[in-house]
Amino acid sequence: LRRGGACVALLYVTVAQVSAGSRSASSDLPRTLPREVAADFGRLYVLYNDRVCPLQTLARQFTLKLCGADSWRGLTAEQVLTGWMFYYSSWSREPMIRIRGRAVRKQLGLEGKYACLLDFLDSTGRMRLPEPYANADVARAAEQYNLLPMLYSGRLLRIFPVCKAGRLVWVGQNDVLPSGLSVGERVFIQKSVNYLQELAFAHDYQAMRMLLDKMRRYQQQRGEDSLPTEAAFEAERLYNTLDHTLPWALVTLGAGLVFFVVSVSRFAAGRQPVRRATLLAGGAVAAVGLYLTLMLVLRGWVSGHWPLSSGYETMQFLSWASLLLGLVLQRRFFLSFPLSLLVAGLSLLVSAMGESQPQLTPLMPVLASPLLSLHVVTVMLSFALLAFLMFNGVAACVVARRRGWHSESVARLTLVGRLMLFPALALLSVGIFVGAMWANVSWGTYWSWDPKEVWALITLLVYALPLHVRSLPAFRRHSVWQVYMVLAFLTVLATYFGVNFLLGGMHSYA
Repeated sequence: LRRGGACVALLYVTVAQVSAGSRSASSDLPRTLPREVAADFGRLYVLYNDRVCPLQTLARQFTLKLCGADSWRGLTAEQVLTGWMFYYSSWSREPMIRIRGRAVRKQLGLEGKYACLLDFLDSTGRMRLPEPYANADVARAAEQYNLLPMLYSGRLLRIFPVCKAGRLVWVGQNDVLPSGLSVGERVFIQKSVNYLQELAFAHDYQAMRMLLDKMRRYQQQRGEDSLPTEAAFEAERLYNTLDHTLPWALVTLGAGLVFFVVSVSRFAAGRQPVRRATLLAGGAVAAVGLYLTLMLVLRGWVSGHWPLSSGYETMQFLSWASLLLGLVLQRRFFLSFPLSLLVAGLSLLVSAMGESQPQLTPLMPVLASPLLSLHVVTVMLSFALLAFLMFNGVAACVVARRRGWHSESVARLTLVGRLMLFPALALLSVGIFVGAMWANVSWGTYWSWDPKEVWALITLLVYALPLHVRSLPAFRRHSVWQVYMVLAFLTVLATYFGVNFLLGGMHSYA
């Protein structure tokens, strides 16, 4: 009995300490709305990026812009947005604004990577980052700061559709309203958000949800044809919920590395691949492929165009294409599953690097052409095959180190590589040709020596050299071929990443 009583007492003290710790951990969170009420707020319509979308999308982009993630300390994006709206003073002390660049952090007097709103102001209340901005990091930090007053003043929330000069426009609560509005409608637009704030301070969440429902019905009545269909609205909400690229990228890349090492090790030792490992790799390819298919379909449906118009979208498509190629080549090439997972994981990781800016916006006029989709699809498929060739060369180098360059295993890998090079070059040639046609339609010239055009041509010429084995007999040797395939992939990296991040040009958007 004494032992039991002591255990119960010890358990009670432990639970009490854990509960107290959890209460203290949650009590230091800034004030915000309950998750369900904030979710209702996210179901409103808003004009954002020149299109009408769920306010959830704005909340997600707002949170991503501030802290680099679509949530903060367990709070949803809608809770973060409404927290800044209704509890501005509480959130102004929350260090959640992620600052990039050591010089900016030093200028703001930060010790870590995150700043609160008050860190941007000096003792006199003046901005510590005066214009003109010294570099991109300073400009980004200033943009993050300016986003908060825009939200608090209502300029960011254009949630009220009104008829102005014979056409429908979306306005915020403090915008100048047209003179033809009735008194009741004018009061509703100017006072409803303020009334929501009063209800939030009074914790009358039931009344808040009723008012939010009334605001949504007003939007549907006045919005007319500017609103997306209910199916498209829910599709965008589903896309926002499922769009988490980084975890999928890490899992896919990790699985690809494991299966690649296991497959190459067994192949180098002269053993057959393990059937269970092949089935697991195939299941991983199918799972990631289904997820990417769903995300591409949803993004294309919501945006109203093929999701191939930005670097983020092309990297997503490259991941999907590599998985598709892995399924197609599996019967003939035992490394297809590991290679497809590796290429897909790396592509997803690259797209995740730009996840803070994957905004859904209407297409630029220059991009509104079906030739663009064909151009991007063919080039990305060729890049996927060229990535397969590079990893195939890495596998051949590993096998050759153990069994020699003249072994049958290396010869088999070289034969597979030669076979893959033909469709890769054909797709790249078609992509360049279609791109020239699209350039003529959009810019009035087939070829303008843009950096990406030049590097695409260099890539084509570099990969065309190994096909001329009669003129260049050195490529008949397995060692020369495989090492060349590994090094040649540097031209692909220069074409896509080097041009985008270093050289710029007319293709800098993709």
